[in-house]
Amino acid sequence: NNGSNVSLSAATIESSPGILFLTNGKFILGTNSFTADNITGGSALSYVCTNNSGTLNRIVGGANVFFPVGNSTYNPVQLTNSGTIDQYQIKVIDNVTDDGSGVGQTTFLAVVKRTWMISESTIGGSNTTIRLHWNGIGEEINSFTASNAFMAHFVASANLWDNIGGVVVGTGYVETSGNQDFSPFTISSTGVFAPLPTELVSFQANCTEQNASRITWSTASEN
Repeated sequence: NNGSNVSLSAATIESSPGILFLTNGKFILGTNSFTADNITGGSALSYVCTNNSGTLNRIVGGANVFFPVGNSTYNPVQLTNSGTIDQYQIKVIDNVTDDGSGVGQTTFLAVVKRTWMISESTIGGSNTTIRLHWNGIGEEINSFTASNAFMAHFVASANLWDNIGGVVVGTGYVETSGNQDFSPFTISSTGVFAPLPTELVSFQANCTEQNASRITWSTASEN
């Protein structure tokens, strides 16, 4: 409860039993991470500020777990995990880049200008529902359209953002279920943001007698 904010000076694990009460002012992590069992509160006036490499870490199981995080603004995350209980680490970056890093040139495509970095301690076994929150037009860029919003996940092995769909609730949040792969995520509304990765075997175009073209192709794989 400090309007001048509080900065974490070392990586910290919340004492158990303990509760982090967020009332007024930001809890700024910087390069340090904070591991919490219990958090009460979280709002645009008071949240865990992930302004550098530090993350908010929490155990997630079958019940909803709230991560009251943001950077320059409050962009919280809610996770539910019907798979193996695991600890998740989350931070928010105030940028979206084509390579998923959030560092460097901002994408020219229609997005919410936020990248949510979400990771799990033990790879595999998770089955999560992810809910990402944004705050309307002030965070939307490049003609983003809220009514067409979906969640996008960056697939490093394919070097592209993948449209993973989602249920949209106004300009409040996008939610997807069945997630087993993590980090990074953003919210987009453009149809060209997630191209279909294919491995082509052949691709051929021929003129036809009807003053048109016939295009045929085959693929070895489609993701």
